Amino acid sequence: MKPTSFLAIVIISLFSLELFQSSLNAAGKDVPLFTDPMLERFGLTRAWFNQLPIDPGRYKVLHAIVEGDTLFAVSDDSRLHAIDAETGESLWTRTFGQKGMVDFEPSANSRMVAVLNGLDLFIFNRKNGKHLFGARLPAVPGAACELS
Repeated sequence: MKPTSFLAIVIISLFSLELFQSSLNAAGKDVPLFTDPMLERFGLTRAWFNQLPIDPGRYKVLHAIVEGDTLFAVSDDSRLHAIDAETGESLWTRTFGQKGMVDFEPSANSRMVAVLNGLDLFIFNRKNGKHLFGARLPAVPGAACELS
């Protein structure tokens, strides 16, 4: 099987599972972590799982991207989380901006990860989470930032 075909199957499977989980959330039901038997029905196995250090009663994950070997997630308590995409190990978590402001999807390249919080731009070192740069934008952003 070609790598692109395999990737497409994985993405479609994950999207289907996400739709299933979203429908349970919309129905007001608690959604457990998918069990191994549930995943096996779709021919999937769980490589790892990780619970982010957020209070699930008050906050949730808004955005998640995978860039290279790292998964970056933004939670609505204005925190950026970095997780090793191969092992599931938490690498670092950084607080940025103000809670309650609109947090956009993060963007990353080989050296940095950037995220917008309201009018504020934050750029962190992708390996250790050190704050590298911050700036206030002159106008409300219409979309997330992009790093190349």
